Amino acid sequence: MDAPLPGGDSPASPQGPDLLWTPEIEEDIDQWRSTGNFPFTQLQLQAHPPAQNLSVVDLRLIYHVSSISERMQSTGVTKFTIWTEQIPLFLHIASSYEFVMHSILAFSATHLAWITESPETNNIAYQHRGIALKGLHEAIGRFSKENSDAVLAASILLSWQAVDWRGWASLMQGTSTVIDAMQPWRNESNFTAFMDEQATFPKAPASPHSMHSGVSDRAQLQQLGVLGPLFDSLQRLRPYVAGRVEEMRAVDDLSNFISTLGSTLPVTNAEEQFQLLHPLRSWLFWIPISFLNCPKTDLQVMAVLAHFYAAALAVEPLFPAAGVAYFSGLSVGPIEEMHKMLYEMQRAQGPSEDLRIAMTLMEYPYQLAEAFRNRMGWAPHPNHHHHHHQHHARQQPTPAYTSIPNSPYIVHDLRPADYLGGGYNPAYNQSTEHLSVGTASSPHLAPSPGSSSRPHSGYFPPSPMHTATAIYQTGTGARYHSGGQSPSSYFGGYLEEQPALDFPTAPLPPPMHNYTTGFVAQPLWT
Repeated sequence: MDAPLPGGDSPASPQGPDLLWTPEIEEDIDQWRSTGNFPFTQLQLQAHPPAQNLSVVDLRLIYHVSSISERMQSTGVTKFTIWTEQIPLFLHIASSYEFVMHSILAFSATHLAWITESPETNNIAYQHRGIALKGLHEAIGRFSKENSDAVLAASILLSWQAVDWRGWASLMQGTSTVIDAMQPWRNESNFTAFMDEQATFPKAPASPHSMHSGVSDRAQLQQLGVLGPLFDSLQRLRPYVAGRVEEMRAVDDLSNFISTLGSTLPVTNAEEQFQLLHPLRSWLFWIPISFLNCPKTDLQVMAVLAHFYAAALAVEPLFPAAGVAYFSGLSVGPIEEMHKMLYEMQRAQGPSEDLRIAMTLMEYPYQLAEAFRNRMGWAPHPNHHHHHHQHHARQQPTPAYTSIPNSPYIVHDLRPADYLGGGYNPAYNQSTEHLSVGTASSPHLAPSPGSSSRPHSGYFPPSPMHTATAIYQTGTGARYHSGGQSPSSYFGGYLEEQPALDFPTAPLPPPMHNYTTGFVAQPLWT
């Protein structure tokens, strides 16, 4: 069981990282090192990370995300989260590609730093991210059918951890480029289902209610009526979770965040928008993991989590410049899966007052998910009929391209602090006074081949490539498909020089308001 010692203690020294060691975890990892047997057999990895090639700290980080993934899988709630279902695939690929392994290690350390508020653990995440990004750029220089899954896996993992706008924008455009490059062999990829079902990077028209850069009248913002329904739904949720301390605290925090967000808007600068939403992005990744350490039929937990995901969908029209649709897209699936489970429970158990209330509270999040899915053009789920649940698989465009534009992967401001670390603190200053970055003047990224007719949207933000100071070189690499183009023809000569990465000491991360529900030892997991 991957849980801290009672009272939140762990055997880490004051000078060392807090990795939430327990005697049970130490024993499992010792056995893993001595036998080579991966502890989490339920994940059914075709290839697992070789213990002999990894340090004890690295094994602890792999153990952390693996235990969470197995736990979510065993209780049937893995689809209620953004990322746990993908961990087995990432680990499988990481067993052969070190830069993917470093991406996973960084992701795991980031989560542990969020729980423990340990700057030393945050530094571990920072260092692994730097190594992963350097390896990613080197892999792009050798881009081929064989390593394309690894390039895509690392791109996704690193994009999940980015808090810097320019770095995130680069990763997003780079990931789009990789997906387009993989179209000739997409059906042979391990990511075929991921690209289809998760619909991670669709290019969709902007919301009809989107804010634009010229908006300055607060009355016009209020007319959109975007945040009001979300806030009202949160208020209806409060009596339902009364007496549940962690759930009530989560509802209060989200309500405070939405209220403060409304008083801060409008914000038209992309970097400011991205930073303003950092607490919400952190919540989407980490809070479900905390709350789902419970039976999957916990109706209150599902209602609370659905509203966190709904918040990402609700604010999407207000932040068209920040690529919020990316995180909104990740939120659709969990809402639909929870909605589906409620109907399955009703069919199996018959109607009840608790179910009726839960289904009523789920309607607002589900309506947002349905509207977003329809706007994206995602196909309906074939198994959902009576309640109109639709799967969020995107309709694949027909590949029709001859080359890939210059790769936008760049290295920019690998800040160690606050990389998806830190939750929202009610005392956190949500004003934009500390966000003094000027409006970006960079042109839009060139559209991916075969997709020029698709309108630009917040999914793929304006390119930071012309303002970046650190750029990597791809090299030429081997020819890899019938067309005979080398990776340089796909990723271009824009990656021109390869600076060395250094890893300065990270400052203490900002105050964090964490949720410990899922990390207290409970009889459920023994």
